Amino acid sequence: YRTLYAESGPIYVDSTPPSVGSALLAGTYPNSAGWFRSPGEIHWSGLDGQSGIDSCTILPLGGPDTSSRTVHGACFNGAGMSADGPPFTYKYDATPPSLAPVAPSSLTVGAVAFAEPGASDATSGVAASACNGGAALDTSTAGAHTVSCTATDKAGNTATAELEYQVGY
Repeated sequence: YRTLYAESGPIYVDSTPPSVGSALLAGTYPNSAGWFRSPGEIHWSGLDGQSGIDSCTILPLGGPDTSSRTVHGACFNGAGMSADGPPFTYKYDATPPSLAPVAPSSLTVGAVAFAEPGASDATSGVAASACNGGAALDTSTAGAHTVSCTATDKAGNTATAELEYQVGY
């Protein structure tokens, strides 16, 4: 930071770009597996001891779903100089898993059978899925029965689907 003098007084010259820190999150945080599933913002922050910080980049964090997105930010000082901050990479999945549950087609009273949830998730993958909590289907009586199937993806999104199955003699 140099001081120059003119007829009207000193002129301060800042020839050093600002220092930019890492990106900070606002309004959302990742789960323990590092996945975001709700929108928020990414803020870069900076320091400049000479002419101060005028502005820093603020970007939205959100969809579409992706297993990897990298964004870049910068800060600008009062002298109009800028510096790039470190890039910020994140993974985002706000879409619940898909379920296509199936049960055996011919069930008889007293049979031991299980339904399959048919869970899939295109972005983060399925973390857990089950029908009837993992227990066998109810085949104690003949007729129509319903079972609930659930799935959770690695981002923490959940889905539920009902499956009707028939029990005969």
